[in-house]
Amino acid sequence: MTTATIRAYLSNYSGYKATDLADMPQEKLAKILFITHMMMEPRDGYVEVGSVEVKVTLKPHEQMVTEAVASLRAQVQVVRAEAERTAMKLEGEISKLLAIGMTTDEVPA
Repeated sequence: MTTATIRAYLSNYSGYKATDLADMPQEKLAKILFITHMMMEPRDGYVEVGSVEVKVTLKPHEQMVTEAVASLRAQVQVVRAEAERTAMKLEGEISKLLAIGMTTDEVPA
């Protein structure tokens, strides 16, 4: 198990103000805060309101590997689908270019 301290932010779009948080029940507070290790800027719509202690219990190694492989396979499917769409678009462009130079007698049926 690993423990870390990370930043807690309130989004300007949450519908709450930082002054609303003091009397808020912990369960509700946990649902509305944005928690990250990154530094968020006020210009991005976030106000740092505190920090959170996080305990991470890692899954067994075999399960992490299985889930990582499943994620990569899903990404492969997305990439293949995008590549197929791009290839079909390029084939369409090729067909248009070839059709431009043909007379009506030369266009295949």
